[in-house]
Amino acid sequence: MVRELRHCEEHGIAFVPWSPLGGIGGGSAGVGERSPAIGEAARAHGVSPQQVTLAWELSLGERVVPISGAGRPASILDSAGAMTLRLEPAELEAIGTILEG
Repeated sequence: MVRELRHCEEHGIAFVPWSPLGGIGGGSAGVGERSPAIGEAARAHGVSPQQVTLAWELSLGERVVPISGAGRPASILDSAGAMTLRLEPAELEAIGTILEG
């Protein structure tokens, strides 16, 4: 993903992460368990693991536009909270290590 992000940044192209919360079929429900760093950051900030995931993606660059696919009003509001969630540098690094492989 780093190569794609760099290309988008260099060419002024928006980057839209595909299935940013794990796709359909309940993939987003267990993101905090599958990725302990996300779960830890969520608990530390008192927010959902989904919000942490979206906040991390937003931290990757100004042209990153994650689309969460939320359908319930509560999920939409939770996802919107990612825009103002500020993760600590150590949290960003830990999450990036897990999610970027």
